Amino acid sequence: MTGHAGAPGGTGGTGDAGAPGPAGGRLAVFDPFAGIAGDMVLGCWMDLGLDREWLAGLADRLELAFEVIEVERAVRCGLEAARVVLEPAAEAHGGGGHGHGRRWTEIREQLERAPLLEEARPLALGAFARLAGAEGRVHGVPADEVHFHEVGAVDAILDICGAAEGFVRLGFEEAATRPVTPGGGSVVIDHGEYPVPAPATAYLLEGTAIRADGYEGECTTPTGAAVLAELTLGRPPRGDLVVERVGYGAGTRDPEDHPNCLRVWAARAADDGPAALLLQADLDDLGPEYVPELIEACLEAGALDATVHGLTMKKGRPGWRVEALVPPGRQDRVEEVLFEHSTTLGIRGWRSFRRVLARRVEEREWRGHTIRVKLSAGGSPAEGRSWTGKPEHDDVAAAAAAEGMAPRAVLRELRREWPELA
Repeated sequence: MTGHAGAPGGTGGTGDAGAPGPAGGRLAVFDPFAGIAGDMVLGCWMDLGLDREWLAGLADRLELAFEVIEVERAVRCGLEAARVVLEPAAEAHGGGGHGHGRRWTEIREQLERAPLLEEARPLALGAFARLAGAEGRVHGVPADEVHFHEVGAVDAILDICGAAEGFVRLGFEEAATRPVTPGGGSVVIDHGEYPVPAPATAYLLEGTAIRADGYEGECTTPTGAAVLAELTLGRPPRGDLVVERVGYGAGTRDPEDHPNCLRVWAARAADDGPAALLLQADLDDLGPEYVPELIEACLEAGALDATVHGLTMKKGRPGWRVEALVPPGRQDRVEEVLFEHSTTLGIRGWRSFRRVLARRVEEREWRGHTIRVKLSAGGSPAEGRSWTGKPEHDDVAAAAAAEGMAPRAVLRELRREWPELA
């Protein structure tokens, strides 16, 4: 299947658990103007380039029995979209030996051992954990005691795992969402009639902007809300974007007053020059022993550089200023690290110009020891680049220990052998 309006196909046409498609800082922007459900997310992935063979293969890997797994083109109020049709096998309707359903703990064990893409597994587990937690809050029980009736569990497992693995296969690195339409009126569930959104859906939409002037009926389902919460954390899109492709996934209902579709934009940040983001936080209650791990966590989250400086804060208290230089696509991850690994209550930031020299790393041999040398090109391109280098300290120290020498003595010898070293 091609992407919407003839866009080229995506990276996922196989039914095995192979490598995901290439990532290039791609952002999935959800636009749930008519709500969101698990099958609508799968429809968007199909419209953006994935196919039925991948989805059927995923069901096989998850050991889920379906009578029907089909992908078709549907029209909703004049708008063409991809529609995924799923019908669980007959044995699911009888409970499959699970009594009144599957516990969340059973489903968790199933997902932990299933041959999913490793990048997708935490997303699938996270979305299902959110769903189980919301159901537990509704009924006043721990999440581990939540049951999903068999048909609903089979559908939800494929919807959530398909949403997670499709996200990875299409090369997305981040996700954001526009306001969600929850719907209006009431819905009848096992325990009676409730206002829309249903109780579990309402919990799952906490922290996410919703549209107050939505449509009637249940537009957003618990499964759709769980996927949206896990992938986007309720975050709106930031800054200018270049939309590369658009995918539409059709819902089951076909109302006359609006297209019952989910829209997802495959986008990237607008390229407006060599810029980065400088994130900054000031702290006066973080012990110095926690500073190294804070810097390391920022770098692991994608910061280009991270530093900590001493400063004097209000009332003369000594403190720290944490600064992280971040490419735009990693902002959310680094912000989460700053909140998790430090005591800050807020983060400030602004765009920062960044220009770097050409660099490369060489591995060289000295007395049988491998020494990595970082080389950078200086000077004017018109006059020709001059390369200067610096040996990796860890390699120098290891060689020094093996030779029974001081590291500075090894460095002096390296400089005699390799004059370009600084």
